[in-house]
Amino acid sequence: MSFAAYKMMHLPTGIENCASGFITHCRADLAPQIPSMQSDDIESEWPAKRGIGSVPNLIVTAGNVLEVYVVRVEEEGTRESRNSREPKRGGVMDGVSGASLELVCHYRLHGNVESMAVLPIESGDGSRRRDSIILAFKDAKISVLEFDDSIHGLRTSSMHCFEGPDWLHLKEMIILKAAQAVSGLVGDDDALGSGGAISARIQSSYIINLRDLDMKHVKDFIFVHDYIEPVVVILHERELTWAGRVSWKHHTCMIAALSISTTLKQPTLIWSVVSATCALALNNYAVSVDSSQELPRASFSVELDAAKAAWLLNDVALLSTKNGELLLLTLVYDGRVVQRLDLSKSKASVLTSDITTIGSSLFFLASRLGDSLLVQFTYGLGSSLVSSGLKEEVGDIEGDVPTTKRLKRSPSDGLQDMKNFSFSVRDSLINVGPLKDFSYGLRINADANATGMAKQSNYELVCCSGHGKNGALCVLRQSIRPEMITEVDLPGCRGIWTVYHKNARGHNVDTSRMAAVDDEYHAYLIISMEARTMVLETADHLTEVTESVDYFVQGRTIAAGNLFGRRRVVQVFERGARILDGSFMTQNLSFGSSNSESGSGSESSTVLSVSIADPYVLIRMTDGSIRLLIGDPSTCMVSTNTPSAFENSRKSVSACTLYHDKGPEPWLRKASTDAWLSTGISEAIDGADGGPHDQGDIYCIVCYETGALEIFDVPNFNSVFSVDKFCLEKPILLIPMCGNQPQIHWLCDGSIVAFTVLHNVNCNHGLIYVTSQGNLKICQLPSVTSYDNYWPVQKVPLKGTPHQVTYFAEKNLYPLIVSVPVQKPVNQVLSSLVDQEVGHQIENHNLSPDELHQTYNVEEFEVRILEPERPGGPWQTKATIPMQSSENALTVRVVTLFNTTTKENETLLAIGTAYLQGEDVAARGRVLLFSVVKNPDNSQVLVSEVYSKELKGAISALASLQGHLLIASGPKIILHKWTGTELNGVAFYDAPPLYVVSLNIVKNFILLGDIHKSIYFLSWKEQGAQLSLLAKDFGSLDCFATEFLIDGSTLSLVVSDEQKNIQIFYYAPKMSESWKGQKLLSRAEFHVGAHVTKFIRLQMLSTSDRSGTAPGSDKTNRFALLFITLDGSIGCLAPLDELTFRRLQSLQKKLIDAVPHVAGLNPRSFRQFQADGRVHRPGPESIVDCELLSHYEMLPLEEQLEIAQQVGTTRAQILSNLNDLSLGTSFL
Repeated sequence: MSFAAYKMMHLPTGIENCASGFITHCRADLAPQIPSMQSDDIESEWPAKRGIGSVPNLIVTAGNVLEVYVVRVEEEGTRESRNSREPKRGGVMDGVSGASLELVCHYRLHGNVESMAVLPIESGDGSRRRDSIILAFKDAKISVLEFDDSIHGLRTSSMHCFEGPDWLHLKEMIILKAAQAVSGLVGDDDALGSGGAISARIQSSYIINLRDLDMKHVKDFIFVHDYIEPVVVILHERELTWAGRVSWKHHTCMIAALSISTTLKQPTLIWSVVSATCALALNNYAVSVDSSQELPRASFSVELDAAKAAWLLNDVALLSTKNGELLLLTLVYDGRVVQRLDLSKSKASVLTSDITTIGSSLFFLASRLGDSLLVQFTYGLGSSLVSSGLKEEVGDIEGDVPTTKRLKRSPSDGLQDMKNFSFSVRDSLINVGPLKDFSYGLRINADANATGMAKQSNYELVCCSGHGKNGALCVLRQSIRPEMITEVDLPGCRGIWTVYHKNARGHNVDTSRMAAVDDEYHAYLIISMEARTMVLETADHLTEVTESVDYFVQGRTIAAGNLFGRRRVVQVFERGARILDGSFMTQNLSFGSSNSESGSGSESSTVLSVSIADPYVLIRMTDGSIRLLIGDPSTCMVSTNTPSAFENSRKSVSACTLYHDKGPEPWLRKASTDAWLSTGISEAIDGADGGPHDQGDIYCIVCYETGALEIFDVPNFNSVFSVDKFCLEKPILLIPMCGNQPQIHWLCDGSIVAFTVLHNVNCNHGLIYVTSQGNLKICQLPSVTSYDNYWPVQKVPLKGTPHQVTYFAEKNLYPLIVSVPVQKPVNQVLSSLVDQEVGHQIENHNLSPDELHQTYNVEEFEVRILEPERPGGPWQTKATIPMQSSENALTVRVVTLFNTTTKENETLLAIGTAYLQGEDVAARGRVLLFSVVKNPDNSQVLVSEVYSKELKGAISALASLQGHLLIASGPKIILHKWTGTELNGVAFYDAPPLYVVSLNIVKNFILLGDIHKSIYFLSWKEQGAQLSLLAKDFGSLDCFATEFLIDGSTLSLVVSDEQKNIQIFYYAPKMSESWKGQKLLSRAEFHVGAHVTKFIRLQMLSTSDRSGTAPGSDKTNRFALLFITLDGSIGCLAPLDELTFRRLQSLQKKLIDAVPHVAGLNPRSFRQFQADGRVHRPGPESIVDCELLSHYEMLPLEEQLEIAQQVGTTRAQILSNLNDLSLGTSFL
């Protein structure tokens, strides 16, 4: 028996649902003070500024991931806008210079979010009330979440379940009534007085039977506002029909408005409409209810199926079509009557899955097929206005399409001017999904001398991502390998720092220079050795100036940094500190006794650690005492002070640091208002100076040896926060980053001794680090790589849909299948569907000449061969192989064939295709073989066709089997031998009854998956040239991907299906349950929650390989499966030995009850096999869920020890097992 562990390595990024609401703050908390300037001139072309108002939160879901963001708005001319280090996107609009998304909450749920809504509380702009989040899950489960300030996260306020036999076939509506409830543990009367916030909660729920209302098929519903009672408008069918009867029965839908009485708990029909009074025909398929009336038609043809919509204004709606176009729909009204609908084209954008407005000036385009966008919009009256600063590279929303569109009003309206809309992309969330196929290849800057764990970072994943114009090739790496500028050996290095020097820095500096504050070059590089300090000038070249500067160079440096807005440099060493103006010392401080520098026998303490936050320097001494250097900006001098909180303290400090909270709302102010009222901190440098001492709060964070943590305000050192048992034993390294959420990316060089940033002429915003081997490296991060993702990713735009990719290891090339939409005349498309061999004639008698010349979108396929030019650089298309008309490329693989003529192996590129010519033409396809030759002199790639043959049936899968070519052609698989010029069939088997979607080979064993009839296990015998079926799964399973799982000598068969499950089968002919070996037996089953589209089998790193020791008893022939999903996630399925599995399974059962789960979801229920109503016999539970096991490390130490004792093991053993699994599956 073999066991496995499921582990998610890269979380899903394809956003399915989005909504906005005041979740973490109230309307009165975050209202940007941008005045709304009114103009008395109604003929003004554009208002000077519009009020932004309160900006709500953005809530998004991607698969089973729930995230809540705060939208940070930067006003034009503010210090936050001037000193922001993030690049501005979109210029200035309505007084806003930038807007960004900042992550507040991130949760991995034990269930996929099917739908999401915000439960609002009606209130004014100054209200202290908050909204709540409603999540709907499968099996009619509903959870209501609210934000809790005490835990700074979401908590479940109520749960509702409407599943079971009583609910299975009923058509009912569930009404949840909201009540005002206070978040936290205070009473209703004390909520507003204590600064608390009121959230929306569920008071009661009841059921409305739709059958009693004669509603047979509800398609959609929505609440409408400004009624006395809640009113829900329902779109439903009054007569049931289907698309095949549209010519006999159409216009069967109607809308009905129900008034919901929460007191009587019964609905009242207040109005209903069978036919719309105002309609607009969008294409030629539109038919009016009354054939005598002609429908008004739009100026262009468009289809709105699968479109998403949101209201920008009360009379203007934004529509996002399935093609990514943004349309503006205007209601032209007279009084309370809508006279007509006006539809106009706007931008082209991403293919959206959802859309929501955020406040009065922002909207969010969520996408599963591309990057999701945060867009600001504005409108005015009169002629169009195009701002020169509103250029954006993301998508087409800031492309060549005119930035504004005219929206007409009714002639009877007093204001007949036209509304002009302008858009600006402000921020984006990276999406790497949907991942259809991927390949595991070698980096172009791989380290040939790397071994063990470092060797794993030589590889990268190249994935087919996106669809249509959002299609791209995503290059994913789990670690960072910077671009090397120079490298020197520097043994004995203890630390490195770079500092600035502002000469003649005063209060009258030209404000025009403040915009380039981040382009200022570093002045000096300080290198601390074991017994000395080196100082280098960072000009055009690194030049050592140790002997000509006043820095302390006779011993090692503890820390160095800038003070007073980069006008001074502070250098702290073991027994003192120096303040320097460039290379000249202005102040010298000594710590300890006066003879501290002379004799080593002095008992005075020395500096142990330093933390710098302008204008303060925190110093921890070896005797445990704390000292604070306080700077005076007027004189640029510092004074030494011992904080009163540590003068008589008996607590031993283990670590301390200064923290500068530069956020717009420092959260610790809410924790202790009294402490902040007594600080009275003034600005160190005025606004004209523009120094880095920005607006914000400075805190001192202290950890004691008892495990307690305490936070003090600086410089008064009043305690504002404390917690016991915060951290023990385990060191933590925190690195500040820019972006909407913190990301951790590993460096390829292993352990790092010292690290700092460097910005000069030759190294633009680069970095310097020293490895444990004593190598100093000056590097730059690749500019084309985006780091604001779970893994660093480089997107190569394709302007088409990628379908399949493979890796040509010998040439370091990536052939991939791409389809591009092309518009062709209808008569040309119809002529391509004719089977020329049979001589079918196309019938055009039903089409008019005008219709025959209309265009029709078709997908044209080609195979592109791409190569990365240089590390971190762009990818180049080296060759293109076009397909014939109506021919779709289905598979591309690099195969190794044995040439029976030359008796040598040949590596060729194999392509399988199929002709799509309708159901009246017999299916056929081609198999193509190409030789790929790469010229080492000029890097040109020569691709030549060596073989082409047409076969009956679609060529859906290819694989090389012991020098032969295995082809899945229609309902059979055929094995061919290669003679150098011909493919000759040697064996075949009528295995798949329908269509092969996956083909895998291990030795002489074959695993294939059928699109509907599960998997087949075959073997190839060279003697007798025989393909024989060993066993198969007799159930019906819609396969997505298959692969072999190898654990030593145990061979298992893995398959993913359409219901988002993974199953593991095994072949056991001696067991009675296998029907004499004909049936594959189930070994494990697991619900992933996403469609797994591809597996790759990779060898796990053994313990001996990771540690460098001699091989022991651990298995070396152990392979894990890396897989991708359509949600944009990447996971792993790794084999486990039985002892480890039993231990982790027992821990998993304990964690189900020990850990509070978000939204009250049951992890065991989520991971059960989903059969979609089919009869299914549950299989063994032989897979552990590492998503649940990861909660163990986050538990308090006492709970970890207690749970480990209940399981019958130790905490160290559990952590060792989890660590071994993590290291063994570190493939990148």
